[in-house]
Amino acid sequence: MRAAILSVPSEKGKTRKWTATTLTALARFAELEFYGSPYRGTDGVRAVDPRSLPTDDEIIEAWQKIEYSEHQMIFALMATFGLRNHKAYLLNPETFAGSLVDVKGGKTGERIT
Repeated sequence: MRAAILSVPSEKGKTRKWTATTLTALARFAELEFYGSPYRGTDGVRAVDPRSLPTDDEIIEAWQKIEYSEHQMIFALMATFGLRNHKAYLLNPETFAGSLVDVKGGKTGERIT
């Protein structure tokens, strides 16, 4: 099992980590004494990419180019509240209250943004 983990190239940190975790679980199931954690490696350090956000003028310019008012509304909600594209469709329209919106569901559950 150790050899299997170490056969995964070190630059494939997440794959090696997954392999170690899986083989540790298999060893536990087979009642073998093996712990893959020391062989997991690291995910590696990646260069940080600073977010490049559009200016307010660029957002307004993009919004004005949208043909349909319904799509403009979705775009405006996404820009204003930082919603992901699918979250704009999970809002509770009855609870729009100025600077707050109520997200009805989704992967992270209900909340007020």
